[in-house]
This record gives sequence, C-alpha cells and structure tokens, in this order.
Amino acid sequence: MFFAITILLTAVTMLTAAKIVVNKMLKMSPVEAMKVVKQAGGEREGVTKKERYYNINPIFALAFGNIIRDKKKFALTVASLTIGCVIALGSCVLAVGTDSINKLSKSPDFEIGFTQEAIYNLLENNDDLSEKQLLTEELISDLILKCNLNQENLIKVYGYLPIYDGSAQNILGLLNEYRNHTIVVQKIDSTEWKNLMKYVLDNKLLIDTKRFDEGEGTIILHNHLSSKGNEKTQEGLIGKSILLYDIAPQGTKVSEISSIQLQNCGYLDISNNGFPDLNLSDNGADPIYFIVREKEFNRLSKSLTIQLLKTEINVSKEKENSVKSSLKSWVKEKNLLYQTKNDLQNQNLMYLVCNSDVIADQKNYIDGSRIILMSICTALLFVGIINYSNTMVMNILTRNRELIILESIGLSRKGLRSMLILEGLLYSFTIIGILLTAGNLFLFLLVKYVQSKLTYFKFVYPLPALLLLGLSLVFMCILIPFVAYGRHIKGSINQRIKQIEE
Repeated sequence: MFFAITILLTAVTMLTAAKIVVNKMLKMSPVEAMKVVKQAGGEREGVTKKERYYNINPIFALAFGNIIRDKKKFALTVASLTIGCVIALGSCVLAVGTDSINKLSKSPDFEIGFTQEAIYNLLENNDDLSEKQLLTEELISDLILKCNLNQENLIKVYGYLPIYDGSAQNILGLLNEYRNHTIVVQKIDSTEWKNLMKYVLDNKLLIDTKRFDEGEGTIILHNHLSSKGNEKTQEGLIGKSILLYDIAPQGTKVSEISSIQLQNCGYLDISNNGFPDLNLSDNGADPIYFIVREKEFNRLSKSLTIQLLKTEINVSKEKENSVKSSLKSWVKEKNLLYQTKNDLQNQNLMYLVCNSDVIADQKNYIDGSRIILMSICTALLFVGIINYSNTMVMNILTRNRELIILESIGLSRKGLRSMLILEGLLYSFTIIGILLTAGNLFLFLLVKYVQSKLTYFKFVYPLPALLLLGLSLVFMCILIPFVAYGRHIKGSINQRIKQIEE
C-alpha cells in the first residue's frame, strides 16, 4: 500500500513538472530557445569575435548589419542628408555674419569732418591767405577740452585739397563730370596697400604697382565715373603727370601758386565688388581720391597745405551718451560761428555722425533683414529635418516583408522597435560626426571666402542650430519607429503576410 502511494505521488510530480516545462517551451520564442540550448551546451570551441559580438548584442548587431548591408544606399543617404544639414548650418553662419549691425559696429562712435559747402567756400571764395585749413588743431584742442576727451580717443585722418588747371583734362578727362567732384589727396598705410595690391592682382587690373609700391605716384579712385571700354585709354595715361596747386585766394595768378606734379599709376573704381575697405575721408559728394604712400605724402607737404579731413572718436559705453550731447552742442556752436563770420546762412562748417543714431535710424531695416534671413535659415533647418524624417519613414515602409519575417522567427515587437531606433541613431550619429568634421571644414572655408569679400563679416559658430539639428534627429529616431511601425502591427503575422502576398 505504501509503495503504491509513493508511485502515485512520483507520477503526479513528474507530470506536473513536465506540464510546466512544456507550457514554458510553448511560450518561448525561437531566439530564446536558442539561447537556452547554447547555455545548456556551453560555448562551443572556435567561436569567432563576430559571432560572440552578435550573441552579446543581438539587437545592435542586427541594426548595424541592416544599415551597412547596402553600403551604396547607406553612403548616398548619409551624403544627401549631410549636404542638406550643412547648407542649413551655412545659411545660419551667413545670416549672422552678414548682419548689418556688424558693418555699423566697425564704424567709430563719432565722426567729425567738414562739409561740401565748406570745401566750396574754401576753394572758390577764399580771399584770406591766412585761412587755408577748415579743421585746425586749435579746434580739435577745444573739442577735447569741451567734451572731456583725450588724444587716445581720437583718430585723425589727414590729406590735401588741391586745385588744378586745364592741363588736368589729360588725366581726368575720361572720368565723367570730373569737374563736379572734389579732389582729395590721401595716404594709405602698408596694410591697406597690401589689401589693395591683392585686389589689383586678383582682378588683373591695369595699375603700375611697382612704382606705387616704391612710394611714388598716385592711384586715382573714383565712384563709377569711368565708362566701360576705357581700359586702353586708361593704360595709355599710366605714367603721365598731373599738376596740382595749393589753395590760394581768388585772383591769384597761377604762376604765383605753389604747385607739384604727381605721376598717374592707374585708375580704380571703388564701387566694384570686392574692393577693399580703405579709411577714406568721404568729404563732399563722391570725391575723386588721389591715394599715395607715406613717402609721396611727405613730398607733397612741401607744396600743399595739409588738411585735417576728419576726426574719428571712440569712447566707452558709459560715456557715449554724455559725449554725444557735448559733441552736438560743440558742433552746433562752431557752425553758428562759421556762418556769422562768413555771412552765410544754412551752410555749416562741419558735420557730426553719431554711430548710435545711424543704428537707430536703420533699426527697422536691420530687424526686417534679420527676420527674413532667420526665416530662411529656420526653413532650411526644417527642410533638413523633414528630409531626414521622410528617409527614415520610407526606410521602414519599404521593409514591411523583412520586418514581418523578423517578427515571425521570434524577434519581439519591442525588439523590432529597438532595432529601428538603433538604425536611426546610427544614421543620425554618422551625420552629426560628419558635420563636426567635414562640416566644420566646409564652414571654415566658407568663412574665409566670405571674409575676403566682406571685411565686416563676423563669424559666429552655429552652435544653437547644430544642437537643434542634432536633438531633432535623435528625437525623430525615437518617434518615427513608434509611428511608422505601428501601422504594421495590426492583426496576426499570418494576416499581414497574406496582405503582402495579395
């Protein structure tokens, strides 16, 4: 009896254990069953590193294998997406770098110079030999005293305002209406000459750079006064001389006026694209500049009266408002004295330009330009993100059969989503890596090129745009598998296979 009971209990226990094992095996996927078999049998000899890697990280290995399975497709996809992202980042750099405020910020806080009316009165109506200068050092000293400035705040630009006779027709005759423009002789420093020479050589312009580089002769600058097709005429006038005279009272005989000759080294149009920035006085309405080097400038001082063409003033932000108020009062006072002394009305001696006022006047234009440029940048960024999203969605939709097969052989839906997310992350990290390497190189070359054309261009690394782009790519990698793959999980695997076959 005891033996029978023992046999019965043993049988019940074995059947119960067998049922548990069978139920568990029925619920186990083939992939899990393979793991159990491998664990039970131990790791076989001769397992390669690749196989061991696949065993440790099967989902990642599957995702990595999927994207490099078709290397050409992967390369083209990454290349097209990267190009779109680089264009978007480049547009951000250009939008910020070409902002009008960058150009205005390079201007001095204040600029004082004499007006065109004052030049006309000096050259045409001057009956007093003792007054050959418009802005004197005494005026500047009074300016420093009244406005609480010092010499370190000032940058002075000197030059000459010569007169000429009918012989100038030979040199200036090819410039349209040259008689309506003031002649200003001004020197340029070595840095300005280096930039100007590069511009001349790059554009293969007809300039006697050798003579000018030696400190002799002059280059004539004009603002679109020469007609097209005058190149041969200009070339023939290189090396010719022009006779300049000092300022003299009306009625003075030409033979009694101090004069000096300058040799022509060529003509340049300052309105052309790419013309380098020179610290020109800009006195009068588009003057014709005779630029010279230091050596020639000093030679001219023996015969011509030197003029203080303009004075630039820079102060700290804290003092800017108080200095502005003082300067406006000082300029107004001097203009009234000039009008009273010369019996003139509505004709001023000097002008005052306040950079803060210029920025305020152009605020609407600057804000409008910023809105337009940043809108373009934002649109390009979103185009890049949408292009990436479209690529990822199409990648999932075109792999419907493959995804069903993977699920049918035991890969869970969670595993499928993880695989798709990892595939997207591999794409996005590859793109971000290229942006941080080759993309940065492209931005560097772009900045160098633009800076050679626009001296006021300011480079600001597009870190916010890059972060937005990177985070958007990662976010899409997580979102898209849930949205796109969700369309394929309705119904059983058999039903989905039948839908594909139909």
